[in-house]
Amino acid sequence: MCVCTKSVVVGDFNHERTIALVGARYKSNCQSFIKIWVNERRVMLASFNLGQEAIVNKMGLALSSEELALYSSKVHGFISMPHCLADDAKNGNG
Repeated sequence: MCVCTKSVVVGDFNHERTIALVGARYKSNCQSFIKIWVNERRVMLASFNLGQEAIVNKMGLALSSEELALYSSKVHGFISMPHCLADDAKNGNG
């Protein structure tokens, strides 16, 4: 079993909540979930590199500078969990 599925906690999401989220919203398709969040982070990093704000949620929260860099780092950690879940499923450990 992937170590990070038991040890990574990002915000309110630990491995159990991530499993539930991926199951409910993405029909347990970790790759679809990963693709969406990788793209989200890519857009955030592009904004950061251009010195622009980025809207990070549906309510229109805009972050820039250090706040955006910190949020991007948290998203990177968040993405690590479904990567591990996908690896576990592929290897029959899920």
